[in-house]
Amino acid sequence: MLPSLRMKPRHLLLFLLLAVAGFAEVASAQRLNPPPYQIGSPALSDLWVDPMNGFDSNSGATRAAALRTLNAAWKRIPASTTLTTTGFRIRLAAGVYPEASLPNYLESRYGTRRCPVIIEAADGKGTATLEGDLNVYDCRYLYLLNFNIAPRPAGDTLHLDQCNHVLMRGLVLNGGTYRRGVRTEFLAHDNLKVNQSKYIFLEESEVKGADDNAVDFVAVQHGHALRNRIHNSQDWCMYVKGGSSYITVEGNEFFDGGTGGFTCGQGTGFQYMVPPWLHYEAENIKVVNNVIHDTQGAGLGVNGGYNILLAYNTLARVGSRSHMLEVTYGIRSCDGGLDDPLHHLCEEYLARGGWGTTAVSDGTNDPYIPNRNVFIFNNILYNPPNTVRAPQIFTSAASALPRLLLHLLQRLHVRDEIVNDLFSQRPRAHHPIHIRLDELIEMPAALVQLPNECFRHGQEDRIRLPREQRLQSSHFR
Repeated sequence: MLPSLRMKPRHLLLFLLLAVAGFAEVASAQRLNPPPYQIGSPALSDLWVDPMNGFDSNSGATRAAALRTLNAAWKRIPASTTLTTTGFRIRLAAGVYPEASLPNYLESRYGTRRCPVIIEAADGKGTATLEGDLNVYDCRYLYLLNFNIAPRPAGDTLHLDQCNHVLMRGLVLNGGTYRRGVRTEFLAHDNLKVNQSKYIFLEESEVKGADDNAVDFVAVQHGHALRNRIHNSQDWCMYVKGGSSYITVEGNEFFDGGTGGFTCGQGTGFQYMVPPWLHYEAENIKVVNNVIHDTQGAGLGVNGGYNILLAYNTLARVGSRSHMLEVTYGIRSCDGGLDDPLHHLCEEYLARGGWGTTAVSDGTNDPYIPNRNVFIFNNILYNPPNTVRAPQIFTSAASALPRLLLHLLQRLHVRDEIVNDLFSQRPRAHHPIHIRLDELIEMPAALVQLPNECFRHGQEDRIRLPREQRLQSSHFR
């Protein structure tokens, strides 16, 4: 018989204090309300630009001695040189900046934490508008603050390629207006695109209009998207794919998307990935407390993801043409022909143990990328009675998900309707939330971790969710 384990009072108190401290540390490590990027107090030299009253022969040191074009200001910043004594702040006076006044490429400016490169609207948010796109390559510690980009004619607005520590805050990126069924000659393809970059931060901005994706992250590691409005796209409003990792997506509004709202993963050309992230389409992504509404396809998706959290999101009027939520496979191709200058990377990455192929893609021979450790907690899926109902609530390509851990807990609301007048003008404060399930969600039990009571007697190989549950409104946070 084991001896009795008894603690003296002082030992018990010490144990409890350590336990509380440990819990606090874990809670802090799992912060679900991350702060915005902290610029700090960098050392800066100002370069003023005024499109109406400036002259490119001026010094740019003051508003009275402003330059006329952003191109001239950009050229005043040393290229291919790490800034160590002072950073540069380009201050855009209120006005419209024609495309001809912008740099063709913003390339190889190496700011640092103490000496960054900043481009900002000097007279308040939205007071400066660029009428052409910005292509940014190989830049570090670049902060883009509070101005608008609205190309004339409409098109892609901002492209970041192989950049490091880029903050986009308070921007309006207007790629035009996508209208379903109407061919538009001038429209962004990928409105905001970021590829092969690290530490990318998108905050409190609006990105709208694209015939493909409003926001497209490919092979982006570390960063966040906080409190943005992202909408009006033919494909997804936003996705992170191609080995994108360690990204938090929180407090955003996604709407008016064709294929869907937001997804972790999708399909990527193998040669565009970055070692060592050569396996899953997306890894270690937290999608928390977002509102997704009015999408034809799924509000949220996971397509080839690892360690993915979807929690406390609200989906409304989604999935009218298909389903409300999806966890399915991603795709990996080797794009271009054998003579493509990057084709050799497919062979190199495959030899390093990456998941992919060296075969030229023909649309049918691309390998599937599975999912693993997908956690879906405490989301609300709601399609009001007067909207087009989604044919399916949840879809999962089970044959392509060899080790999916989909935790369908009692407080996970994968349901077709939550009847509580959530979007009514007359909410009922004490009305219990009624969850109704009109369809079955079935998949092999070996792929799913569920409470025991969800198994049907005599058919342990299948899972059937109960048709109705009642949860009190206090269960929602």
